[in-house]
Amino acid sequence: MFFQNPGWLREWIEKYPGKANKIWPYWAAARSDTIRRWPDPLEALVREGRNPPVFWANIMLGIPGETPEDAFKTMRMLKRMKRFFPSICTCSRSRTARKS
Repeated sequence: MFFQNPGWLREWIEKYPGKANKIWPYWAAARSDTIRRWPDPLEALVREGRNPPVFWANIMLGIPGETPEDAFKTMRMLKRMKRFFPSICTCSRSRTARKS
């Protein structure tokens, strides 16, 4: 399911349990800003007795322009997150890049 269309998602959450022959676990693709903008679909899943959602978090460190403080903020954010699977990627300068 996708969080880009909250109206569709609300309707799906309402109708799916009654129409499905077998209830499958929910899977969603969303960006953190859309979850923060429209939290009610996730809250609805929890209200209907489902397990709280578990998130997959793609974390990138060492991207061009990132400061050490940016990296520390990212790690502090991860410490505050609950119920998630982190996927941490570190970026490094290309071996073929020339020094100026």
